[in-house]
Amino acid sequence: MKYAALLLLLISIPVLINLLRQHPHLRKWAFTAIGALLLFSGWHFEAAIIGWPLWNGTAKGLEVSPVDTIALALIVTRRRVGLPPLWGLFAIYGGVMLFSLAISQVMMASFFSFWQFLRIVLVFTAIAGEADRPDLREGLLKGLTIGLLMQLFFVIQQKASGVVQAMGTTYHQNTLGMMVVLSVLPLLGAVMAGSRSKMHIAGITASVLIVAAGGSRATIGIGGAAIVLFALLSLIRHSTPRKLTVAGLGALALVVALPVGMITLKDRFGSKAIISQDTERLAFERAARAMAADYPLGVGPNLYVSIANTKGYAARAGVAWNFANRSAPVHNVYLLAQAETGLLGELSFILLLIVACARGIITSFRNRRQVIGEVGLASGIAVAANALHNQYEFAVFTYFVFALLALNIGLISATIRAVRLPVPPRRPVRPASAVEAVAT
Repeated sequence: MKYAALLLLLISIPVLINLLRQHPHLRKWAFTAIGALLLFSGWHFEAAIIGWPLWNGTAKGLEVSPVDTIALALIVTRRRVGLPPLWGLFAIYGGVMLFSLAISQVMMASFFSFWQFLRIVLVFTAIAGEADRPDLREGLLKGLTIGLLMQLFFVIQQKASGVVQAMGTTYHQNTLGMMVVLSVLPLLGAVMAGSRSKMHIAGITASVLIVAAGGSRATIGIGGAAIVLFALLSLIRHSTPRKLTVAGLGALALVVALPVGMITLKDRFGSKAIISQDTERLAFERAARAMAADYPLGVGPNLYVSIANTKGYAARAGVAWNFANRSAPVHNVYLLAQAETGLLGELSFILLLIVACARGIITSFRNRRQVIGEVGLASGIAVAANALHNQYEFAVFTYFVFALLALNIGLISATIRAVRLPVPPRRPVRPASAVEAVAT
């Protein structure tokens, strides 16, 4: 069955290429499919060339998914040539990962992580290359909305059955929260740019409800702050009566959703303080720092859990002996990157986030007339929110979260490209001749 699914995915590549060449209007639907499928985490559409399903890491095999085949077909059939802006940031981080393979103690497991990164670069390249086109960008945002509505459906089912922290189709509510924040901000950007699409409004509404039902403190705090910051910067960039109305409605929506979030947090913590120090997280961080100190170049991508357990780092740091704790990486991406790929890996990943965020914000202010600038600004804030959230989670190194991050960086890259292109001058209105005037 596995090989049949893999064969089907491989056969779909030339089929998709042929379809996109003969029917260019299908590109919009391809972008819609990418946006939707990236939110279908947990549905196992992937087929593995080699799979280690029991491996305790952020990548479990050489997987291929429909998103990969669609992205590859889009790249092969597009008219533009050359690499999109910001591609070099991915190349730097990928180069560090490739170097880490040479020193990895389990090279195949580390190659799983590198393969996953290549799949993420495919997503970025496909989106960055053409998302400056309004129709394709609209298709992508429609796909994100479809994915968010699907997640809301499962969240409602879970809350109705008594689940305290709904996680949708993902493995954890914090993972879902990160995915939602990365998805809702581009939708907000489109609405602030003037879109009146009911799909966009539906996606934003679904996002607010999902975050409130998830009960993740970091998602509620960081996501709410990101939305407020984006609204303020958008108004500073270019203020209009419609933007003020949208910002007011957004604030009202947050106020309405607040009681749902508070109820979820109350059910989660009971009489305990909502803001509390997590001793288990501190134990994870001690183990990661000790590992990074012993291995300056890192132990190899995707190997943290294995080394932490077999080399005694988890035990010495006081990580509790249970399956949940001993099978998960440190809940801090920067410490995880340093332990697995050394200081170079950590710094190159931070560089990716900082530069992408800065370029998104700066570029959006450089040309305030471009509609895509609002989406670029929103994606820049989404990257900033993810950078902050990464201090409390490792989920960005899993495929779906990293791919949604790459989607936002792709939108920023497309914004940079759009601003660089000269705005075509308006054609002067030619006065009608006497003959034409009589004829009309």
